[in-house]
Amino acid sequence: MKTLSVCIRSTATLVLMAACLFLCLGFWFTTSEWDPAIFGRYSVKWFAGSLAANAVIILCTWSCVRAVRPAQGPPRADRPDMNTVKRLSTGKRLLFGAIVVIPALVALEAGLGYLGVAPLPPEPMSIAGTEQHFHALLQHVDRIEQNGKLVRAYRGKAYDQVKTTEFRVVCLGGSTTWGHRLPQEDTWPAILEEMLRRDGYDIEIINAARPYYTTAHSLGNYCLQMRHYDPDVVVIMHGMNDLERSFPQPGEPGVEWDYGSYQGPMRRVLETYQQKQRPGPWHPLDMLNRSVIYRLICEQTALDRKFYGDLRREAEGDHTSGIDVGLDAFPTIAIFRSNLEYLARLCLDDGRLVLLSTQPHVYERTDLDALDNVVEVTRKEFLIDRDRQPISRRGVRLGMRGIRDATLDVAKRFNMALADPERAVNAQLEYFMDDLHLNAGGNTVAAEAIAEALRPILDLLREGEKVSG
Repeated sequence: MKTLSVCIRSTATLVLMAACLFLCLGFWFTTSEWDPAIFGRYSVKWFAGSLAANAVIILCTWSCVRAVRPAQGPPRADRPDMNTVKRLSTGKRLLFGAIVVIPALVALEAGLGYLGVAPLPPEPMSIAGTEQHFHALLQHVDRIEQNGKLVRAYRGKAYDQVKTTEFRVVCLGGSTTWGHRLPQEDTWPAILEEMLRRDGYDIEIINAARPYYTTAHSLGNYCLQMRHYDPDVVVIMHGMNDLERSFPQPGEPGVEWDYGSYQGPMRRVLETYQQKQRPGPWHPLDMLNRSVIYRLICEQTALDRKFYGDLRREAEGDHTSGIDVGLDAFPTIAIFRSNLEYLARLCLDDGRLVLLSTQPHVYERTDLDALDNVVEVTRKEFLIDRDRQPISRRGVRLGMRGIRDATLDVAKRFNMALADPERAVNAQLEYFMDDLHLNAGGNTVAAEAIAEALRPILDLLREGEKVSG
């Protein structure tokens, strides 16, 4: 019994130490960038602080466990058998604990993985059954197998160039339109298509958006690809990605503002060429990140959102009181306006009708402090000037107002229809998964706002066909 008691206490000690190690690793990887893995933008300060704090925790845990061990008493005459029991050495106790702890952790990891606890979030641009091919101008395109051949696909679906429905609509934009971390059916183009079909429209909507796309990419996308699909209406929703190009990422070369390839997958191609890619699937860091236990302790609990999140915000700077800037800090707003005009004129010259759309975001809130409650506030990763100073949330709001004004002005100048899902969503946090990307509920609200503006256009097209017929 004495040996078993010692082993149980040793095992408990190892479990507590393992938990402390998970917390320490969680801090490192939550407050650091992948390149480099630990000494990221927060440098030695946060690494040393977390290391010291966790070292104290581990030492205190070890001391507490040793303190509660019963003291070695004098020999007992009534139980001479107990006096002959040898105490295990420290090495043997640790070995026994490891023999118990490691299989237990493996079994727990396998069980939680089988039950689907704390699943890995999907990659932002991954779609099952598709192959991604890099493109010099369009960043990347999806292909799926059809009749033994790889054909281009949009949101995992291939379309015939010959229209088979009464109406065909093409949606151009970035990840908000594409549907960041959402299945196809929860994106606003898919919801919009279902709404209009219920209203009696024989319609097909192609989601031709891509994550990271700016208006420059959509210009190329329309000219190189979407013209061939002969759409009746082109819906355009852009904004934040263009705005971000005002602030190139640290280490980027001098990239022209009107072209944003370095902001997306092509940047990864360059990093791979420079041998700076992220670790592979069998890299220890990546394997740890895929651990269910690690994600439960360090990522998908209130611990991360509170403890790590607070430290992360402190390390990055308070974006509520960051650098307040004027519109002159966003030179890409003028590029956005120019590209939007050019794209709209191309569509009109091709005989397509155009529906411009505002882009929903959370920065129009009057209580910007409420954004701390959003699970991911991602724009802070991009809107950082060359001196590593973050742009305040008030500054981001000003920039997005400039984007909105440009969108409204282009719609007015060209007498084009305008949808306003930004106003419909009204910066309500329950509709967002982060500061920009809508969840399924938010996409439903956005689709309703776009449908309201699109129905008159479809009715006009239908009436025109009747007259010409």
